[in-house]
Amino acid sequence: MASKFMRIKKLVIPTLTLIILVSQLSGCAVMSSNEMVDMINQGRSITIELPKPAYDIVIKGQQQEDIEWVQLDQLKTFNQGFRQGVDEVFNINIVTENGINGKSGCLYVDEAGDRNGNTTLEDALRNKVFVTKYWQDADVKTKLVKLAKEVYTDVDGNDTYAILGAINAYYNLMPNAENPSSFNPTQSLTREDFYTLAFKTEEGVRDINVDKRFADAVGGETKFTKFAQEVDEYGFLSVSNRSLDANSYKGSISRAEAVYMMVNKHFPEELAKVTGKEQAFKDTKNAGDLALKVGFKYKDKETKEILGKDRWQAYTLAYMIQNPDKGLQDELYKAMVVAKQAGLISGDESRWDEPISKAEAIQLVINTHLAKNNLYGYLSKVEYGKNDLSKFTVESEDPYKVIGVDEEGMKYGKDWVQVPKEQFKLDPNTKLENGLTLAQAKQVIEKVRADAKAKGASDKEIKEWLEYVAKDMGTTLETLEALPDTPVNKSNTESSTKTSSGSTKPSSGKTSGSSSSSGKTSGGSSSGSSSSGSNWREDYEKLPDWQKEFYGDPDEEMDFSVPDSVKDPFEGANN
Repeated sequence: MASKFMRIKKLVIPTLTLIILVSQLSGCAVMSSNEMVDMINQGRSITIELPKPAYDIVIKGQQQEDIEWVQLDQLKTFNQGFRQGVDEVFNINIVTENGINGKSGCLYVDEAGDRNGNTTLEDALRNKVFVTKYWQDADVKTKLVKLAKEVYTDVDGNDTYAILGAINAYYNLMPNAENPSSFNPTQSLTREDFYTLAFKTEEGVRDINVDKRFADAVGGETKFTKFAQEVDEYGFLSVSNRSLDANSYKGSISRAEAVYMMVNKHFPEELAKVTGKEQAFKDTKNAGDLALKVGFKYKDKETKEILGKDRWQAYTLAYMIQNPDKGLQDELYKAMVVAKQAGLISGDESRWDEPISKAEAIQLVINTHLAKNNLYGYLSKVEYGKNDLSKFTVESEDPYKVIGVDEEGMKYGKDWVQVPKEQFKLDPNTKLENGLTLAQAKQVIEKVRADAKAKGASDKEIKEWLEYVAKDMGTTLETLEALPDTPVNKSNTESSTKTSSGSTKPSSGKTSGSSSSSGKTSGGSSSGSSSSGSNWREDYEKLPDWQKEFYGDPDEEMDFSVPDSVKDPFEGANN
């Protein structure tokens, strides 16, 4: 795999960085409130270290650094029995439409009641059949426990961990550990981890552009930045006033913050009703506007408006952890009231200042969506959704999407970097999946280009169409244009032959998987697959007139073989 070229800007913390270390053993505060106010006034960052949790943290195996984001019914992880076993437990069926294999059942019903292969954990939890027929069935839970033990070595002896591990494995939510394969349920999550989890449990696979402002604020882009940025607005620590920065982003997230995000995102109406006088948990009390009292906020002399200083949430959280007896900032306390009322956290103690573990985080997500059913009703009520043909697609991130440009003007993306043409060596004999060689594909492109020009298409239309045709053949326009215009010696290469599989008719635009372009890697090969089973008539009607004329009526028999004018470019070349 080609190395990915990326420049990551690091956030430079001015002068000293204040580090608040709070220990349950010593229980002593490191810095006074006045000293903290001086620090926030100087614009300094603060790193928050949470107390040790009430349980032992046990980490096994080597932590994976990445996790594939793939549409649920196309996932292949744990595919040696576990995934099939879960499908059997929930009576999931394999269905095929438009030439695309998908799945159908209570895990694959969207809000509209349709079968959808790109569903999430939220979709299942908001489905009445999933909850009442399966999730509440003790036998189902027992089967999930057994299946989880087949893929994780560290869930034996704790059924709750096993069930949550099964959910994590099936939905591919968070990275696992290997050697041995471990769920690591007690592992503490960072803010990046939890923000990512909150997003992925609710949103299907789609293309997301990284927000440069967010990425710069948290210390540079990571593999999970694009997920975390989508829920940043709901967090207690946010980049909006610099509370979420390079220090806090990678720090452990507290249980209070995790609860706040879920309540703020999913129960805004309930949160607005809370006065702050209600009882929450035994270990929580409302401190009112603690930030104003300490000096992290101030009242504007002219407008009399209460304003927060940069990083006021981060400093307030640090102060709360140093001084737990002072109570919680009003916003956090109100979120804990909703959590208590809705049953998001069980028991009388919230342990609000402890880090949230991997297992606790998944449980919080599950409790949140089950609570929404009680308050607002189910989103879907059928076990097998209606077959909407438009939803028989495979969503994946565009493998050719440009992430940035380096100092030499070369584009780069995920797992590829543009190579200067003068350094780029392509083998024109490389065969695409449709049977054409790159050289033959270039001849097709030139034929299409000439015909499009003859039809009077604009330069912009021609370029867009050529890119589409190239992608449909399993390569890119950039790759084909990088090929030499004259045949090359074909010694020591496989002789190319004409093929009639070079179809370039329009497809639905949905790709059936990721592909790698030789124009964007140093490997010199190209592979990919075009979409299959598109609605030809529907696609045809969307085409510009010149393209309709080029293809002819779709109801007429058409020949998509390589045109006779496309000669073997190596014919006559010296051996």
